[in-house]
Amino acid sequence: MATKTEKPKLPEGVREQAVADEPFSFIRAVQQIAMAGHLKPDVPAVYRKICRYYSKEFNTPLHEVEQLPIYDVLLHFYEDRYENMEAQERDDIKKQLARTKPERDALEAEKEDETQSDEEWIRQLEEQEAAKAKAKEPEEKMTFNASPIDW
Repeated sequence: MATKTEKPKLPEGVREQAVADEPFSFIRAVQQIAMAGHLKPDVPAVYRKICRYYSKEFNTPLHEVEQLPIYDVLLHFYEDRYENMEAQERDDIKKQLARTKPERDALEAEKEDETQSDEEWIRQLEEQEAAKAKAKEPEEKMTFNASPIDW
């Protein structure tokens, strides 16, 4: 297990291209990476979030947290999280952690089936609403006679 985290790296050529294209495009590239990490977090994005939490919670500068062993940061993060949890939620997590890989895979497949059936149901509702809207034709089209008035 590594003792230091690697700083996120921009994809090859992004920095060079950003500098060549326009000023501040490097910043834009970093913003795009940050947004991607927020919308669909990968492992480095989650760890950066944990480091920010650790830094705030334990009053440690972020650059120092990034130098700590990953094991220590994660251990303190989860211990603090579990200490501040309701007993019921903690019991639920204990059950999740005790599951074997086949049990986790079966649950994941079950959730996926539920998601697909929910999506199918929503699609059917949308089709029904579209059919209703299409079936409803305006009863009478109002016309406006703009001819001048004879006095």
